[in-house]
Amino acid sequence: MLMNKRGNIPIFLLAVFGVVLVGVALFAMVTFDNGISNESNVIASGVSEFAFRQEFVPIVFERMVEESIDKEVGSFEENFEAAAERRRDPEFGNLFAKIIQGDYSYDSLKGVVRVEDVFFEVRSGGSEFRRDYEYIEIEFDLNGIVRKVYK
Repeated sequence: MLMNKRGNIPIFLLAVFGVVLVGVALFAMVTFDNGISNESNVIASGVSEFAFRQEFVPIVFERMVEESIDKEVGSFEENFEAAAERRRDPEFGNLFAKIIQGDYSYDSLKGVVRVEDVFFEVRSGGSEFRRDYEYIEIEFDLNGIVRKVYK
C-alpha cells in the first residue's frame, strides 16, 4: 500500500507547478508594456515619408524643367536655378542645392538637363532611409518633356 501513495506527491507537485506557471503567464500578459506599437508607428511614418520623397523628387524636377521651358523671360539656366531657389528645402536632399550652385549639365541643342549624384534621406526615430540617384535626366523640346530617366 505504501508504494501506491508515493506517486501522489509528484503528481501533486506537477499540478501546483502548472498552476504557478499559468499564473506567471497571466501576470506577464497583463503587465506587458506595449511599447512595440509606438516604435512601429515611428518606423511606419519614416517609411511613408520615404515613399513620399521618392515620388516627390522626380516630380519636382519635372515641374522645374517645365516651368523653365515655358518662361519667355531669361535663359533656361536662369529660370531653372530660380525655380530651384524657390523650392529649396534641405530636408529633400541635395537636388535643389546642386541646381542652385550650377552643378548640372544642360545641352541646349539636344534639350537635355542632367543632375548627377542626387540623394535624399529620411530620419525617423533611430532609423535612416536613403535613396541615391546616379543621375536624373530629362530630355525635352518646345512642346514639353519627351523622356525622363531616373537611375
